Amino acid sequence: MNKYNKTYRQTKKFKVYINKYSQTPQGKMVAIRTHARRKRNLGFVPIMNNPFPKEVKIDYHHINNTFVIPTPKKLHRKTLGKQHRMETNKSLENLGFNLEAFKK
Repeated sequence: MNKYNKTYRQTKKFKVYINKYSQTPQGKMVAIRTHARRKRNLGFVPIMNNPFPKEVKIDYHHINNTFVIPTPKKLHRKTLGKQHRMETNKSLENLGFNLEAFKK
C-alpha cells in the first residue's frame, strides 16, 4: 500500500498516540463520557472534583440524567438494578453530600 493512501488515523503513529492518551486521566474521562452517551443517552457533567484520596478507586454516579458525582467504587457497585440511583443517592446524602439542588 502506498504511504500516501493512508489517512493519519490509519497510521501506526496515531495508534500509539491514542493508546498513550487513553491511559491519561483526561483520556479516561473521555472514554467514560462516550460510554454514558452511547449506552443510555446520558449527559456527563461533573459537578465536583474527586474529594476522595488517590488510593480510593472511584466511579462516576449519575445523580440525574445529566450530572455526575465521583463516588467510591465499592459504594457505587453496592446496589444495582432499578433502585440503583435512589439507593446510591441516599448513601451519598448520608455521607454529607447535598444533592437536592441537582435532583430532577
